[in-house]
Amino acid sequence: MKRFLSVISAMLLVSCGGTTVDQQPEPVDEPATVRVQRGPITSVLVVPGVVTANPQFVIEAPTAGQLTWKEDLAPDMQVSEDLAMGTLNGEPITSPASGRIGELLVPDSTEVAARIPIATVSYQGFGVRTVVPVAEQYRLYDGTVAGRVNIEGGPAGVMCQPVPILDGAAEPGAGVTVECLLPPDAPVIAGLTAKVGLTTGSVDSALLLPVSAVAGRVGTGEVTRVAADGSHERVSVVLGITDGAHIEILDGLAEGDTVLAIAPTLS
Repeated sequence: MKRFLSVISAMLLVSCGGTTVDQQPEPVDEPATVRVQRGPITSVLVVPGVVTANPQFVIEAPTAGQLTWKEDLAPDMQVSEDLAMGTLNGEPITSPASGRIGELLVPDSTEVAARIPIATVSYQGFGVRTVVPVAEQYRLYDGTVAGRVNIEGGPAGVMCQPVPILDGAAEPGAGVTVECLLPPDAPVIAGLTAKVGLTTGSVDSALLLPVSAVAGRVGTGEVTRVAADGSHERVSVVLGITDGAHIEILDGLAEGDTVLAIAPTLS
């Protein structure tokens, strides 16, 4: 009986807190981090398109200034990349591709703004027309430098020359329309569907971060830098090109710096 009572007493002590049990603290998850690394980056925007025949494109003023056309320049005249159509601030104006002049949109001796359409040209060949979505327009930067086309059910890897078109703005919120001119001997017909790769920039050795770690995509952005003692600091950075997965850091961070993997918020 005494032994039984002793067991009961011990059980009561445990239930009443007589025995201390160490409580282990809940583990705290450290936020994920990434390091600034150096590597190559190429910005290629892939968008769907449709083959068009005899597409018409525009010539834009390269800078602001006074435009002067050649005296004999007229609609339906043949132009090429090496033929000066006139001058702007004394610099020659040429067409980005061969074709026939459709319309001179700006009178002679007119002051124009940079990138305003000044003439239309009709290309005697095929192009691929595509719409760059609004959310991707920032990747066009200062102008597309190259294009490559895969024709569905046809040739792949065909080089093309991106050019602006008149009234290139699509429906509000839809994007901007771009024409990519195919070589004269491209084996295509109008109406074929295609995939267009627009190369908007390339750097052989750049400081890179995942886009998920950076708030911002064009010009400037912000990241959360992690110091050696574990403290966090919000840092402004200057941004370059992006391939959609990584983004170039032009200033504000050094190779090897550690930042939080999640971009800072506005709060």
